[in-house]
Amino acid sequence: MIFYHKPSKSLLTTDIYWNYPQEDGVPNSHLSGSNGDGGLAPSVSSIPFGSLLWKFGMDKIYLPFYKKLMINDRQYYDETIKVVLEEWDVETLIPCHGDIIRGKEKIQQVLSIHLKIN
Repeated sequence: MIFYHKPSKSLLTTDIYWNYPQEDGVPNSHLSGSNGDGGLAPSVSSIPFGSLLWKFGMDKIYLPFYKKLMINDRQYYDETIKVVLEEWDVETLIPCHGDIIRGKEKIQQVLSIHLKIN
């Protein structure tokens, strides 16, 4: 589920998107071009093993399962995500799980990769 709050240009997501920090404390720092600007996440010395295990399960087991078995109409899904990225002027992404991301370009980048939009 997603909700777009037009006055604040904020996108609120439930389990369609989650964002956990990397060990360097910056969410999605594994993406090319990410330099950790904007105060995306608190600085942490390490991520607890349980959190790393949870993230692995969500990324490697749940997400592929969700995309292959729970999305009945892939064309509708793809079109909806394109509306979010191209028509809505999202400047703040507030996930149910993880850290807030700010900046239209960064949001488009992380959602495109997470949701596998080409």
